[in-house]
Amino acid sequence: MAQSSKSVLRAYEILLNKSYSLIDEDQMSRVTEMLSLARRTYVAGKGSSGYAAMEMAHRFTRVGVDINALTDSEMMMIQAVMRQEDDLAIGFSLSGASREVVGFLQESKRKGATTVLVTASADEHHKAYCDEIIFVPSLKHMDRGNLISPQFPLLVLIDMLYTSFMELDRARKLKLHEQTRKAIDK
Repeated sequence: MAQSSKSVLRAYEILLNKSYSLIDEDQMSRVTEMLSLARRTYVAGKGSSGYAAMEMAHRFTRVGVDINALTDSEMMMIQAVMRQEDDLAIGFSLSGASREVVGFLQESKRKGATTVLVTASADEHHKAYCDEIIFVPSLKHMDRGNLISPQFPLLVLIDMLYTSFMELDRARKLKLHEQTRKAIDK
């Protein structure tokens, strides 16, 4: 196996091992409940984080969640202004420094929505506008995407949330998933 292939696999291995130490099952249950109770969910991200937001929206829509992905800066702020108390706003930013995502969460919180930040940053300032901060692993300069995709830790987290979410009323959600699959296949 080439050294470059080994470097990629080693990066994935490191991130998965870090995921084990970061995962908080109680927090996963709380966020799963937030997803279940929300009238409407918006998940925002820029760049690679935006692609992960779209993946989350796609997957959760198929099991009955009213969820939309926001990747455009203006739409993030427009939607943030319209959030309400029974809405959930989720922001993806590995660095925790995306002005657009932070602004989306701050304004959503001001409007009364429940807010969740998914990040690798332990910046204390996030606590002022986030009900939950889910930490994901990162590697040095990972946000540049020069070795592996920065989406990887976000996608792992989405899979964990999805699995947790599916455990609630599993039969109904599996039926919805099957119905959406059949609709797509037509």
